[in-house]
Amino acid sequence: MGFNVIVGGYFSIKRVMESIPMDIWIKAEDAARFCEAVLLYFRDNGSRGDRQKARLIWLIEDMGMEGFRQAISDKYDEMFPKKKGGAAIPAQPEPWAVAAGTNTPTQPHKKRDILGVHSQKQEGLSWVGINVPAGRILPDEAMALADIADKYSQGEIRLTVEQNVIFPNVNNTKVSELLQEPLFNIGHYFIPKTDKDFPLSRGLVSCTGSQFCGVALIETKNRAIELSKRLEEELKVDMPVRIHWTGCPNSCGQAQVADIGLMGGPARVEKEIDGKVKKVAVEGVNIFLGGKVGEDPFLGEVYKKGVPADYKYLIPIMKDILKEKFGAMEK
Repeated sequence: MGFNVIVGGYFSIKRVMESIPMDIWIKAEDAARFCEAVLLYFRDNGSRGDRQKARLIWLIEDMGMEGFRQAISDKYDEMFPKKKGGAAIPAQPEPWAVAAGTNTPTQPHKKRDILGVHSQKQEGLSWVGINVPAGRILPDEAMALADIADKYSQGEIRLTVEQNVIFPNVNNTKVSELLQEPLFNIGHYFIPKTDKDFPLSRGLVSCTGSQFCGVALIETKNRAIELSKRLEEELKVDMPVRIHWTGCPNSCGQAQVADIGLMGGPARVEKEIDGKVKKVAVEGVNIFLGGKVGEDPFLGEVYKKGVPADYKYLIPIMKDILKEKFGAMEK
């Protein structure tokens, strides 16, 4: 069991790019050591003169991938002599890329749904995936989640990249009891029963936004939750659609990898001031479409810029996108 390594992914105001293969495979037990070696090498050798270039990809491009790979392998051997050679194993074929024991390509790996109740390979156990809309967890809710983990999953909680929560190793005899926990029945968190429940909220991701971030250009989390709720009330969507919000071009919410990405930016609307119609600045979004994660990742492209973030402007555009690109229909 181990991992092929990809590096250099980059979101910023000036540049975005996908991660690139390093042609290294790391044993699972050595993953933390490998990451430490990469971080320390970058700390000592990365650019510090230009904040825009204080990212790993710039160091890789300066050195070339072959030189960077060798430098990391040497650093790893220096730091962990008992594990010498552990960072020099070539990348391995992905198990979903070819049929077991053959060189025959299989079907493309499909992104799996992890929300709801799923049987584990361990007999008698299940994992339960909980949706946390836009990833916002308040202090009392965090305490409640911890208590539920102690009660049902031996104190273990797993947090997903889509800002949701998984309780693993739940005894099948306790699943129904977990589903009845008050926290999951107050209208905020929810546990989908099918992969079509809450098609927009289940994959909703958002950065902190201007409510708590001084860099963000717009408020995101509250707006993201409300917009998805309204769209789900008005549209029938038969497939999950991943919507990501980010408050500024730094893209902490990773708008470029979503099916639909919304990035905070300037917008203007016409408004009557002193008897004259003028264009005034308001909170707005740039909309990205077509992002993809997984086996064949792809960064989405700008679909429309300068859309006012007010619902009366945003909802009609989002409806059009969902109908045209994702087969949505009015209820």
